Amino acid sequence: MRTTFVADNLDAIRDHFFYDRGAGVLTTSRGAKGCLRPDGYRIFKFRKRLVFAHVIAYALTWGSVPKAITFVDGDKGNLKPENLKESV
Repeated sequence: MRTTFVADNLDAIRDHFFYDRGAGVLTTSRGAKGCLRPDGYRIFKFRKRLVFAHVIAYALTWGSVPKAITFVDGDKGNLKPENLKESV
């Protein structure tokens, strides 16, 4: 997934998603929780594209999208801000 898509649509993403930072849970404004892939990543369909939940969560927290994101504790389901770190 191209990270520029998320960065270019950040205002619309803010309107479309609800991110509970304390619980580390991302849902759509209608309450949908996306789909869990077999590899553990959660994805959402937004504007006819599949977008990783952790990329959306990072963008909603920090207002930008890095080229790569690491899960500090290794848990791809943990979308808390302190668990999402920009990879070098």
